[in-house]
Amino acid sequence: LPVPLEQKIPNVDPLALRLQQRLLAFDPKDRPTAEDRAANNVYSWWWASHSRTAEQSSLNEWNKTFKILNTLSLRMFQSTMVDLMLKTFTIIALFSTLVMADHRSDSEVFGKYKSPSSLGLKREKLSHLHFYFHDIVSGKNATVIRVAGVSSTHRSSSFFGDIYVIDDPLTIKPYINSKMVGKAQGMYAYSSHTEISLLMVLNFAFTEGKYNGSTLSVLARNEAFSTMREMPIVGGTGVFRFARGYTLARTRSMSQVEAIVEYNVFVFHYR
Repeated sequence: LPVPLEQKIPNVDPLALRLQQRLLAFDPKDRPTAEDRAANNVYSWWWASHSRTAEQSSLNEWNKTFKILNTLSLRMFQSTMVDLMLKTFTIIALFSTLVMADHRSDSEVFGKYKSPSSLGLKREKLSHLHFYFHDIVSGKNATVIRVAGVSSTHRSSSFFGDIYVIDDPLTIKPYINSKMVGKAQGMYAYSSHTEISLLMVLNFAFTEGKYNGSTLSVLARNEAFSTMREMPIVGGTGVFRFARGYTLARTRSMSQVEAIVEYNVFVFHYR
């Protein structure tokens, strides 16, 4: 016996099955024509139903695709945001490290390079200072005091071992009552067995004009009885920061009370 069509094609829409049965009719007259198909409510309903089903299926597929794309976009966005946040945190951490390192460089790091301009230093200039040094060794206004020596010093023709501290006035002219421009403060020691040679460790502390409050430092050997002595300027403060240069000393007079020495100082400095 022939098997019914509904058994061969189970779970099919009844209207579609009816349409299929008519299309497969043995007698051509029983088969629907194009006009019949257009006019047949069953065919039209099935076609509309099928179209809606296809549209719904396409919509479902689009929804699935959109969900997949949306999920992928969300994951990509999350990944991008995480990557951006990591980069941001890295930049912030690096900047903080640099700021801390820069701050630490001024307080904790032993040394680093600095531009002279950061200290307001511009072009070096050469200054010439001229004054007179008054070393008063006795009397009520003495500016020199012996602070150390040994018994053998008194038997030495060079006074080897004697140490003196000084606070000598510096004047603009060779007279003690002329205008004072500063003081020479420090010490000198007799440092030779055979000749009068002094180790000079002193500061010229100036009180006049634009040099007021500034100092120059001398660390030198001074052959006291030589006509002209050259001694280095090893530094300074105030106007004379980063100073370097030399001074020429020449004794103008010497007595049991006072020695007057003329100084010409040539010094490079910035201010």
